[in-house]
Amino acid sequence: MTGRLFEAYPVGARDLEVEPHGDDPKALWAATHAILAQDPACRRIVLAVPAGDIPAIDFGERAGYRYVVDVEIHGDIELSLLAAEPAWVLKEPRAIETRAGH
Repeated sequence: MTGRLFEAYPVGARDLEVEPHGDDPKALWAATHAILAQDPACRRIVLAVPAGDIPAIDFGERAGYRYVVDVEIHGDIELSLLAAEPAWVLKEPRAIETRAGH
């Protein structure tokens, strides 16, 4: 991922940011799943909304995204990040102690 979120969190090489057009969470859900099907190596699709914008966060959650973290990007802009990840990513161990070599 390049662009405004590049330094906001530990970005994966194939992470993408999505900017929805419209207010239909089903359309965002469909587009998200199409992207993940088209690029099986994509680990995360990120939806960035104004920090604390509850209606925007709710929209993302209804589209299958989950709230992850609030960040501040260049220009003192605060964002809430939501992510959609494929099932294979969600099944990976999260704790450092459970990763190979630890």
